[in-house]
Amino acid sequence: MKNKDYFMAIDLSTTACKVLIFNSDGVPVAETHRAMPLFYPKPDWIEADANDWWRLTVECIREALQQSPSSQIACIGVCGLMHVMVPVSASGEPLDRVMLWMDQRCKSQCEWIKNKTSDRLIPTYLSAPKLRWILENKPEVVDKTYKFMFGKDYIRMKLTGEFATDESDAGGSALFDGKNKRWSSEMLKLIGISEDKMLPIRNSTDIAGHVTKSAAEKTGLAVRTPVVIGASDVRSTLIGINIHTPNRVCLYMGTAAWVSISDEKGSLNWGGATATFGVGLRWCREMFDESMDYPDMVKLAQDVPPGSDGLIFFPHLMGERWPKFNSYARGTIFGLTLSHQKKHVIRAILEGNVYLIRQIIEGYGIDRIENITATGGGAKSELWLQIISDVTQKTVSVPRVTEATALGGAMLAGVGIGAFATLDEAMNQWVHIHDVCFPDAKLKGIYDKMYDLYRRMDNDLEKYYPEVSF
Repeated sequence: MKNKDYFMAIDLSTTACKVLIFNSDGVPVAETHRAMPLFYPKPDWIEADANDWWRLTVECIREALQQSPSSQIACIGVCGLMHVMVPVSASGEPLDRVMLWMDQRCKSQCEWIKNKTSDRLIPTYLSAPKLRWILENKPEVVDKTYKFMFGKDYIRMKLTGEFATDESDAGGSALFDGKNKRWSSEMLKLIGISEDKMLPIRNSTDIAGHVTKSAAEKTGLAVRTPVVIGASDVRSTLIGINIHTPNRVCLYMGTAAWVSISDEKGSLNWGGATATFGVGLRWCREMFDESMDYPDMVKLAQDVPPGSDGLIFFPHLMGERWPKFNSYARGTIFGLTLSHQKKHVIRAILEGNVYLIRQIIEGYGIDRIENITATGGGAKSELWLQIISDVTQKTVSVPRVTEATALGGAMLAGVGIGAFATLDEAMNQWVHIHDVCFPDAKLKGIYDKMYDLYRRMDNDLEKYYPEVSF
């Protein structure tokens, strides 16, 4: 690798676009961020506009290049949210808003698939039932669609003009034949979507194409800058924390949260995922005071004692994924009194999300875990990391680069142009983990009591959710 090589990573998440530039040592030299507009046509619907994705990506790229010591980028990696399908024309123009993965409108399509496939459970957040919903409700969109695209693939297409995806995004659709590494003709036939509307599947480190003249003029990137296929946000994050290190637990703290665990041999085990996480703070900010930034919100919560003075937040704001799939689940704030203030609600949101994380980890075997490595935007909050440590009574670490998703995307770019011989080499050179939080044993009794109450009430609330689903 040349000492002056710089690698750009574009991370398109559910609620934001981030662009980071890394030097040859894997250290960020530029970082930009834009919040994503979201649309809520109905209580359990949530959409985005792919035009916003591209507009904000362009803004982030231009700003990142201004921050960077050099505008010469060796290669670009792209990563992004999973399970979304952008219907585009042959010229790459979006034909409709995008149903985000947490959108719950396709419940009946999930039941339809279950009945058609001998009780195969397909959750609402996967792509298959969402495509079926589009076919049933907007057949004209399907007729006009040239390709259905995942988020990162749409951004890469706008940069290069090339249409493709990788196995990590294809594999999260319920439309992929993992054994034969191709689209499942059986599932596509069932859903009613022709295979020619799906993207070609390539390796994440393949060079997908190069920045076009048009994209260069918009972004400030050099024409012919190589762009790799890239990967889903999950795969990129796992690369960005080197998950195959033995006994590593990855807690991703983003719009939603998920847990992945490696065993003593470094083999990967999926722990589970939530439907919402950090987006709960965004909801709170929009409800109370949009002028506040997230550090200020967390600072308010520091003044509230552990247990939030009896306030409990149940974080099921868009259904729930783990530990039990429930598309009808709803968020709840319990224990409110006139004495509770905004700061109590913020603290309760932080704690309630961690109770759900503890529940996921207990499903794997919490006694088998000594340390949790946290990454994502939420991992920048010292208070939230300390709450995780206190609720689980585990040490919490963070990587040198908390934006591990972007770091993984940059490493894929490095492998793509031969700067690294393998991903293992890239991870060994660029991933560094540091311990930052140790549990306070004095708080164990408080949090065990609140967690037990959370679990019992969470079970009791389940029977009421369908009654408030419209």
